[in-house]
Amino acid sequence: MKYLVLKKWRNFEWRLYPENSICEGQVIYKGHKMGIDSNLLLETIDLKVNNANTFEILNYNEGVLHENRKKVWIKTDKNKLVKTLNDSWNSALEKLESENGKLKKIIITKIFL
Repeated sequence: MKYLVLKKWRNFEWRLYPENSICEGQVIYKGHKMGIDSNLLLETIDLKVNNANTFEILNYNEGVLHENRKKVWIKTDKNKLVKTLNDSWNSALEKLESENGKLKKIIITKIFL
């Protein structure tokens, strides 16, 4: 796996690459895999807002963003949002590492389709 699509949105998507990969798009983040800001996670992780108090966040180990496969969502509320967001991020890293080996640094890009 060259990269993992974190989130698709209309005419662009956010992608997660291993550090030494050739990547496409505008680099949004480059650095340690655990150094990412929580505001950037909110922007790049696939998140659905059900109402003011409940959210669904993609579990990347179970779900994929391709139309022909089922998405698996973690349901949460606003009190557990940060923890669930971190769990989702960890699942994305595990998915990328399962294909590319252990990673310390990553790159997140935004690519226009």
